[in-house]
Amino acid sequence: MTLPIRRLAAALSAVVLAGVAAAQPMQGPPRGGPMGHMHVMRHLRLSEAQQDQIFNIHHERAPALRELHKALHRARAALAEAAKAPDFDRGRARELADALGKAQADLALMRAETLSRVRAVLTPEQRSMLDKRGSRWRSGERPSS
Repeated sequence: MTLPIRRLAAALSAVVLAGVAAAQPMQGPPRGGPMGHMHVMRHLRLSEAQQDQIFNIHHERAPALRELHKALHRARAALAEAAKAPDFDRGRARELADALGKAQADLALMRAETLSRVRAVLTPEQRSMLDKRGSRWRSGERPSS
């Protein structure tokens, strides 16, 4: 695999994961793992310019995405610790649950924005192909080559 294709595969897998993750609870990667989503993107036949644009979209959003993931992890850990406390404080647990919900919402919003920006780079035919393959993947059906 050439370097631009590897970069594209990584960037595009993140896009597809974003769409899948937005539709599923945040409990690990979707069925089939991230490698299966690259399979979906391979069939779009992106031009080199599209590959570069999509890579740049993901590259510029990576630091903010990392911070959102860290906030989500901290919120989950804090709520789990509150649940273990011998003197459970419902009010504090509510605050922590709200913080967790906000972190999940912020992450889902960023994923949706990223997917929207990537879809804007695609041709109508490529968007249609992505939609068809993505919906098949989310339903658990493995796309054929």
